[in-house]
Amino acid sequence: MLSCCISRSSSAGLFALAVAAQMFASAQIASAQFPSAVTASDGPAVFQINPYSGGSIGSGPTCSLSGTGNGGLNFLSQAWWWARVDGSDIREFAVVQSSPLITAPTPNAIRIEYDNAMGQQWRIVIEFVVTSLGGNAAQLTERFSITNMGGPAVSNITLFNFNNVTLNNTPSNDLATQTGPHTIDFADGGNPLYHGIYEAVTPGAIAVGPSLRNLLANTGVDNLAAGSVASGPANLEVATQWSFDLGVGATHTFEVSYTAIPAPGAASLLAVAGLWAARRRR
Repeated sequence: MLSCCISRSSSAGLFALAVAAQMFASAQIASAQFPSAVTASDGPAVFQINPYSGGSIGSGPTCSLSGTGNGGLNFLSQAWWWARVDGSDIREFAVVQSSPLITAPTPNAIRIEYDNAMGQQWRIVIEFVVTSLGGNAAQLTERFSITNMGGPAVSNITLFNFNNVTLNNTPSNDLATQTGPHTIDFADGGNPLYHGIYEAVTPGAIAVGPSLRNLLANTGVDNLAAGSVASGPANLEVATQWSFDLGVGATHTFEVSYTAIPAPGAASLLAVAGLWAARRRR
């Protein structure tokens, strides 16, 4: 339900995503324009981001995350970023463009770069890094970096990370428990040994519910209500919100992680995921 997860406000104007980019890579990716599917892997752990639809006013790209290789059980059907400038934008916008610069710095990483983003002298870099944790578990780290390359300072930028959990290839029966200030433990309703752990680094708000993407893709301005966690069972989604100012020459980086843990060895792998989370917070 929308009312349990957001508060609404209004503003005016337009948030434009205008990006010019070309393709290059340390490990070369085919020169087809994104939204061609792009894959990163670390041993049996595989992350793939698929073609997106609808541009900046659409629903963003879909993805898959498996610890058992291509065609293995999928634990994540979407992971993407939305943004707006408060006081000038009429809604949130997906951070997408038909021809960004895409690189593979390492075989397990995908980097998507937007120059002159948002019609400003800004660079936005989106990174996905997949890591095998053993035992068919996979961790996806999602980073968003924005740099003011010389334009004027801008205040009140709001950024959202969005993930749609799909545990054990079954999206409709997820359960959720908040296990820390910024950590959500998802479990599959059919097999509770299948887990997905989402953690955000220093967010302003984090929320779980069945319809969060609809808020980001609609025509209004929406904010997450901090501490709103729907427990399910449902097709649960999780979103994190940050607000910041971007001064001249400034860079801000935001990060979340999602760890897919299958049934075998679930208890020990949950402990491993907790250790990784603690290491990132140091």
